[in-house]
Order: sequence, then structure tokens, then C-alpha cells
Amino acid sequence: MGGNTAQISSTPEPAGGTLSGHALNANIQGARGLFCAMIFFYHVINSALPAPAAVTAGPLHFALMSLSHSVELFFGISGIVIIGSLRRSRSAAAFLWNRSTRIFPVLWVTVVIFLAMNIAGGRPEGVPPMALIAALPANLLAMPPVVPVPLIHPAAWSLSYEFAFYLVCASGFALYALMGRWGYALPIAAAAPLLWIHTPALMFIPGVLVALNAVPPLARWAGARFSLLALVAFLAVWHTVIEIAATKKLTLLAFLTFADWRSLLMPLSLLLAYILFIGMSSGAGVLGRILRTPAMLWMGTISYSFYLWHPIAMAFVKLGLYKSGVVALAGNWSMPIFFALALPPSLALAWASQRVLEVRVTNWLRRRNAKPAAAAATEA
Repeated sequence: MGGNTAQISSTPEPAGGTLSGHALNANIQGARGLFCAMIFFYHVINSALPAPAAVTAGPLHFALMSLSHSVELFFGISGIVIIGSLRRSRSAAAFLWNRSTRIFPVLWVTVVIFLAMNIAGGRPEGVPPMALIAALPANLLAMPPVVPVPLIHPAAWSLSYEFAFYLVCASGFALYALMGRWGYALPIAAAAPLLWIHTPALMFIPGVLVALNAVPPLARWAGARFSLLALVAFLAVWHTVIEIAATKKLTLLAFLTFADWRSLLMPLSLLLAYILFIGMSSGAGVLGRILRTPAMLWMGTISYSFYLWHPIAMAFVKLGLYKSGVVALAGNWSMPIFFALALPPSLALAWASQRVLEVRVTNWLRRRNAKPAAAAATEA
């Protein structure tokens, strides 16, 4: 879910045309910014603070709650960009090192902070502090919920899916040298059962299809014209899937057993995501213009840090609102006040984290690794 800090261009490409690297970076960067902003809005709505009735029930509430599925859209972004990253890597190990140094610095700092917050606040309920401490190594490696241990940072569940995807890609990359194209089939077949349990990971698939340019003319036409509509429709349909399942842990099997219109929701969600990612990548239409705005591009730069830091900022702001009596005084204005007060520290923390952890620490780690590699190459 991390942002690309490389220089990018905001020049739009022709609808359905071939993308240059800079234009693709701009569109993807803006998409990261848009999706992380949508996640922040969702967490405000899901804060359980007093708000007007229209926000807490009815169609508007449904629409706002559907913003939570912006997380799944990040999987599609990974499907698009990771394939390119893999192609540029000199080895599977180099690819995994690149992703680890990109992801772990921010994750480690925020997981340790959340561990202290959880122990102090007695969360999650029913999980003793020693169990959280025992789960710390697995959380630092982004294992839960793919590996069933307690999750310390509530937003880090998606990174478990991301790393599982990276491992599948790296395994295929390594086996390709030995077995040719069949080398990719083995890790994909091994990972397929996980999709029955962790169905949100299905969203990697349309992203990969776009990365491989598996885009027929009709799909390219639809993506160029209806990407914004596809985004809205995807959120509505996928949220309906979640509501029907009544659980975050969906399974494909549950929907395949339906003998009515509900069985169409899962493939429809994938189709809408596919159209969205096509249009998002090309930068065509209204959505493309939104993605290339300076605000979205800047949000895209800090999106990974923002994703992991904003729950921490929001937790302290929310606690302060209750402790200070603001919630009791403000009533239904509590949620807008929460939004206004939580956004600045979330942005500030993300900005600092991006500069220090994502850039400086990541570059330092990569330089340290590059020196032994260069020495080994010289000796060889």
C-alpha cells in the first residue's frame, strides 16, 4: 500500500492509450491518495460518535460505510505495480528485500505503539497482554490474519494479504528460472485455497490482469468512460456482499451456494474492479482528472504512512473528546468535530513518517545491503 516517492507526471494519457511510466505513476499515486482519504472518512463514520440520523442510518450511512472497502482497492493497485516491480528485480530475494524495506519500518514503529496502547486500554477484549506480546514477532512480519494470531495493529490486516501476494510472486519468479511458465502455476495453485478463506484478496486478480495488459477492447472502452461509475458501483456491490455474509471473513463457497441473484454479486464486484483499474491506470475521464489533482498526488505520497498512523491519531483525539466532555456538549456535532481535529495530526504524522521512515530509513537499509552485495560481486 505504500506510495511511490519518485518524480511523477500529471500529464494525462489518451483514453485507452499506452501508458508511459510517469503517467502511470501519477494515476496510481493519485489513486492511493483518494483511497486512503476514503478510508479516513470511513473511520470517522465508524467512530460511534454522535452524529445526525442521516449519517448513522439509511442510504447515506450505507454509502459512507462502503468506503471501508477502499482497502481492497489497494490490493488492485498492488496487482498493477508489483508485477512491474518484479520484472525489474534481478532476483526473487532482491524483490522481497525491496518490499520488506519499503513496508517494515513504518509497520514496526506503529505496531509497537499499538501494542502499548492495547495493553494500556485492555484491547482487544479477551486477549491477555502476554498473548499480545507473544504475537508481536508475527505482527512485525505482517502475518495475521493469514496466520491466525492476534492482530495488534487493526489496520495492518491488509499487509498480511500484501505479503502473501509478494511471496506468491517471488516464488513464481524463482521457479520460472527452473520450470519456465509452469513455475508460476505452482505458487498460484498453492495460494488459491487462501482465496476461499480470505476473499478480499481476490482484488489482486483484476490488478494483475491490467498489469499483464489482459484488456480486451470492450473493457478498455468501458474503463476509459465509466471508471468513476465503476468505483461507486464496486463499493455498493461489494458492501452488499459484506452485508449479506454478515462477517468480514467471506468465503467463495458461501456465495456459490446461493441459487439466486446473490450468486452474481461476487463476479460483478470483480468485473467492476477490473473496469475501475483499467480506467484508473489510463487516467481517462473524470476519475483520472481527480487522481491527478495536487491534493490527491500529495496524499498518494504519504498514503502508506497515513494508513498506519491515522488510527493512532484518531484514537488519542477520540479519547480527548470524551475526557474533555466535548462529546457531551457537542452532541450530534461530535463527529464533524472529530473529523476536523483528527485530520491535522494524522496528516502531520504521515508526512513526518514518510520523510523519515519511508525515505531515510528505507534508503539507509538498502545502502547497507548494497555494500555487501557489491563486495561479493567484486570478489566473484
